[in-house]
Amino acid sequence: MVCGRTLLPGLQESERLQQLLWTPSTKAEVGGKDENVSPAEDQIEELSLELYKKANTYAAERGIVIADTKSEFGIDESTTPAAVVLIDEVLKQPLLECRKNGLKAKERVEMPDDVALNSIDRYKEAYRAIVGKGWDEEAAA
Repeated sequence: MVCGRTLLPGLQESERLQQLLWTPSTKAEVGGKDENVSPAEDQIEELSLELYKKANTYAAERGIVIADTKSEFGIDESTTPAAVVLIDEVLKQPLLECRKNGLKAKERVEMPDDVALNSIDRYKEAYRAIVGKGWDEEAAA
């Protein structure tokens, strides 16, 4: 069960879900952990799922799998009517290698250099596949 939603029996870790799972949460105070909330904002749910679907299709065409991602939205009250805006952490993929090494739920754990370097290489490879040119080429342009 995730955020009160029952998953299919026999589902294995990292297995593709049959249906998208939207799990809204609220930002915690500095140093705290985000808290799950009930899905009250239909517009944000629709925007979140639309963003994921489009990004997932685009990435899949380039051999990239987007999983366990999150996006942060806010309300811009300076507009009339107030508008929902995408503000941070667009499709951010957390580093999972440390979790695989038994470091899950431990605070302030240093990432081993090999994990950091491997992650950098993987992000550069994904960037090249998605954008069509390397990170260094983009920075030089």
